[in-house]
Amino acid sequence: TYNPGEFQLDAINPGKTIIALYQLTKEERYAKAAALLEKQFATQPRTPDGGFWHKERYTNQMWLDGLYMGAPFYAEYTKVFGGPATNYDDVARQFALVKEHLFDSKSGLYYHGWDAKKIQAWANPTTGRSSNFWGRAVGWYAMAQVDTLDYLPANHPARKELIGQMQDLARGIVKHQDPDTGVWWQVMDKPNAKGNYREATASTMFVYALAKAVNDGEISKSYVP
Repeated sequence: TYNPGEFQLDAINPGKTIIALYQLTKEERYAKAAALLEKQFATQPRTPDGGFWHKERYTNQMWLDGLYMGAPFYAEYTKVFGGPATNYDDVARQFALVKEHLFDSKSGLYYHGWDAKKIQAWANPTTGRSSNFWGRAVGWYAMAQVDTLDYLPANHPARKELIGQMQDLARGIVKHQDPDTGVWWQVMDKPNAKGNYREATASTMFVYALAKAVNDGEISKSYVP
């Protein structure tokens, strides 16, 4: 059901499993399938400063989800199949743009989406940002960071910056943990607000990202508790 013309970053995410199957079996069909998905990045629509649109019908919009859906696969494909080093630069660029446009230093969290043209109904007319810190979206982004670091070369100049992003985000995540239950709220900075709820998926994402970052030495062991 893959339709390249939709330019959906969501459709790229299963490519990680395809790469794993190729490495397990060495069957050429998996390499061909992975190459088909990777080809999408060459023509993926972009914001004026180079950020991938989340999908073709979401014009000029970057979403946190998209970094998880696309970046780890893009970096892993480049490593496994010997893609050009400029691919790593492109991956790093996506994270840099998300930090530039969506990071809130006060809370340590990221807004969910950014409209480069600042015309969407949900977009702040000055910043282009959406209005909330959405737990699942921040969870996608945290996982994107630790998973991409698996494949970004040790000597890549953006590696230090990406680890710094993870460290900043880890502080923000822990700051907003619900003290009564140990999990996180869906709208992260508005606990107990009407309609808000403690979110299982986001909480699982945060535990995964923090644990992996600890195991890989990207954040300190003080995060284990």
